[in-house]
Amino acid sequence: MSYTTPVTDRALSDITGMTAKGYFNVADWTRIYRNAQIVNSLVEILVNTSNSFPVISTPTIMSIPDLADFNALLLSIENFRTASAPIEAVAPTAIKHDWIAGVGQIAPKYTDVNLWESTIDAIWVYANGSSYVACPTLSSNLTLLTASNEIYINCIDTGTYNIDLQGTAKLFII
Repeated sequence: MSYTTPVTDRALSDITGMTAKGYFNVADWTRIYRNAQIVNSLVEILVNTSNSFPVISTPTIMSIPDLADFNALLLSIENFRTASAPIEAVAPTAIKHDWIAGVGQIAPKYTDVNLWESTIDAIWVYANGSSYVACPTLSSNLTLLTASNEIYINCIDTGTYNIDLQGTAKLFII
């Protein structure tokens, strides 16, 4: 799984014009969930914290996340948004994570979905997420020296090569 370009520019005209961005669908949920997983892991590494991240089944057109799933995901986004002052500064708007089901209750709007994706993306950009290699294939042995960190997105294909972590070196695959 790799980071996917978010959709952050939904507008009222998308709703009234019934464009693809005017609907929240399986692809939107999947992109937000997977991007949030990656950014959550990155924040945990960068600020040395732990944020429980909800395990939610990948939706299909026959099964959709319920309100508890949405609130759990949004709480996780809010938690990694507030994980440290610099991160919170790049994404200053709190994520509402206590939506209530039922007739007459307020439901998320397109502006809320824009905020969810914009928050995840702002943190990804702040953490320079695109600089981390996605699933590299080693062409030689990888040696990480004491006090060094390596971060890879998705996986690392070692092929016939070895990874040597020396002392306090850390290898993160998110």
